[in-house]
Amino acid sequence: MSTLAQLGWDDRWEAARAELEGTPVRIVAEHRGAYHAIGEEMETAWVELTGKAFHDAKDKRALPTVGDWVLVDRWSDALAKQGAAVIRHVLPRRTFFVRKAAGEAETPQPLA
Repeated sequence: MSTLAQLGWDDRWEAARAELEGTPVRIVAEHRGAYHAIGEEMETAWVELTGKAFHDAKDKRALPTVGDWVLVDRWSDALAKQGAAVIRHVLPRRTFFVRKAAGEAETPQPLA
């Protein structure tokens, strides 16, 4: 079993990225707009959205969240601690749970 398969990667995820470019990694933590992700090396590194993608999001449900699979550029640089990888694509979610964020009246808190 590949290390990506241990993280949940399967043929359906592979098909979802068929015509897209980037290294597949899984979001494991969110830190106010930046994320930690884990890849095939079973190491975590920083990944970030482009500013345009962040500002185009209508709310947190449109942003990557813990559990999402994303395709990134510059993953090897991120692993080498030479900056963050850049999220280019968020693969379509199969499941999605939204709850009200603690202490905030209308803000959703998504979990993939």
